[in-house]
Amino acid sequence: MATANPARVWVGRLLATAVGVGLVLTPEWALRWIPALNPPALTTTLTADSSSGRRLRQLNPAFPHRFFSGTIGGYDLGGVRLTPHRFVDPPAGGLRVVVVGASTVQGYPHPTRLAAPAFLQSLLRATLRRPVDVLNIGITSLASFPVARVVAEAIPDLRPDLIVVYTGHNEFYGVYGVAALRQGGPWPWTRHLHLALMQSRLAGLLGRLITRMRPTDDPDATLLAAMGTAGRVPPGEPARARARHQLRASLEEIVALCHLHEVALVLCAPVGNDAGFAPDSSTIHLPEAQRQSWQRLRPRILPLVDGTPAAADEALRLLQPEITRDNAEASFLRAQALVIAGYSGAALAQFTAARDADPMPWRAPSDLVEVVRDVAAEHHVPLAAVDERFAGASPDALVGWNLLVDHVHPSVTGQILLARAVLDALVDQPAPWSVPSGWEGFAPDNGQLRAAHGDLAVENLVLTRSLATLLGGPPLHQPERSAWLEENAQEQWDQLTPEEQAGVQAWERLGRRPPLVLPTADRLFEAREFAAAAQHYGAAQREAPYTEWGDLWPAVRRGRSLLYLHPEGLTATERQEIEAAAQRGRLVLGAPGADPAFARTFGDYVRRLKTQSPLP
Repeated sequence: MATANPARVWVGRLLATAVGVGLVLTPEWALRWIPALNPPALTTTLTADSSSGRRLRQLNPAFPHRFFSGTIGGYDLGGVRLTPHRFVDPPAGGLRVVVVGASTVQGYPHPTRLAAPAFLQSLLRATLRRPVDVLNIGITSLASFPVARVVAEAIPDLRPDLIVVYTGHNEFYGVYGVAALRQGGPWPWTRHLHLALMQSRLAGLLGRLITRMRPTDDPDATLLAAMGTAGRVPPGEPARARARHQLRASLEEIVALCHLHEVALVLCAPVGNDAGFAPDSSTIHLPEAQRQSWQRLRPRILPLVDGTPAAADEALRLLQPEITRDNAEASFLRAQALVIAGYSGAALAQFTAARDADPMPWRAPSDLVEVVRDVAAEHHVPLAAVDERFAGASPDALVGWNLLVDHVHPSVTGQILLARAVLDALVDQPAPWSVPSGWEGFAPDNGQLRAAHGDLAVENLVLTRSLATLLGGPPLHQPERSAWLEENAQEQWDQLTPEEQAGVQAWERLGRRPPLVLPTADRLFEAREFAAAAQHYGAAQREAPYTEWGDLWPAVRRGRSLLYLHPEGLTATERQEIEAAAQRGRLVLGAPGADPAFARTFGDYVRRLKTQSPLP
């Protein structure tokens, strides 16, 4: 039998490889001529005003597809999203802040006007006394690896003066996390390779096709389901060390990028719901003897932590260290018993131990929080101690349902505290970010911020309903909290006015598409409840700035409401608001696709409001 010539074998292999590469590169080259298949940019320019030079821009909702698209494990990634916020560049002398992170930054589950970036803008304007615009680049479920990529895109595109980064909770179950949606594999080099491949036009085309073939009605639910399929990551698993490595590497990359481009940076220490959110009860990772002891003891412990201080003392006697070690549920129950028995000071360490031992680490364990602190200290980066702010606002420093609505997402008050922690980090920093010490003495208080941004009852009702569903089943599964929320939702519904109830029902009939406050405002206006209507129209403007129906229409409807309230005429401030809306209208209505009929109606209303003419 003849032996193959080695040279010919290698030539054949090289030719086969070249043909394979050519089969990929040829369509890739051809697809470059289709602009729609280019990697989506972070922002898009909608229009420009030739007289003023101002540009109307928008955060591109397709931008997350640069990192991930299609499906994972049969779950649609349509829930990975970026709010398409519209904005203009700051005026001369103004400053731009970019806040980057995941769903906490985005404001989930609240409207974006009640997210920390929106409150940060109000606080910075009040304390620095100059124009400051804050952009919210929160993308659902991002781990720190893509957060660093977002920072790399934001610096040249947006030219920020300050970047604020809040990350750490999604290192296990987030997109590019080390356990769940780990696109590109668990290792740094494979993630970078995957990211490079995702920039190809072929990947973009395939992602579009898959997304269209697998539509989703509830993107948040399917995304959470995908995140929960990874299984447990108990203490000692190699993925824990990989999470620490990924977070540190990503934060150090962000620090290097900001240093290179001379952009100020603030890192935030993440905070979780330790005192309220019960950890996963699995004990499969425990030694056999400890697991069997706990299985025998658990039925005796559960009723004791719902009883009297004496019963709690008995639970503490039974919950010895050999039982609670690396046992998240036992540590959590011991912490609850300490609170009931009157030892709240000692409970903090046990709640922390429960979080760190949680086999389903939805919340950043202590070692990840320390990574953020260490990187900030090592590189002399200001640290927003969000966890300390929350502890200071909680009874006995036990952070729970008082400031968080689920495992990691803050309440509205919590979002305000997050923003305040950023200002704390900027105290005595170099100009232009030299926030004076004692700044809270002349900044708006929490109540003023909630009123100005529109913390409204109709949205609180919808939030309560959605959280009751979210926490009522897997993967988060907090049945007691879910039952309490369901009862509370009914009470909230009963407290709404008939017009507010009608607004909620109209919003649901519309497929929950416009901001809830807009149909509610219309119902209030029709009922001649002009003060409440003006409040809701103002909230709609904050929620969807530089849009026809979310900003311009509410602006004139709000003006009409105020004029009905005060027939003697609008105040100077209110007239300035109408003029500002007219200026925004020149940009918005100059964009491609603007409705000429709407432009005529809007212009007519603005003229009438300016001249105090009779309104139709």
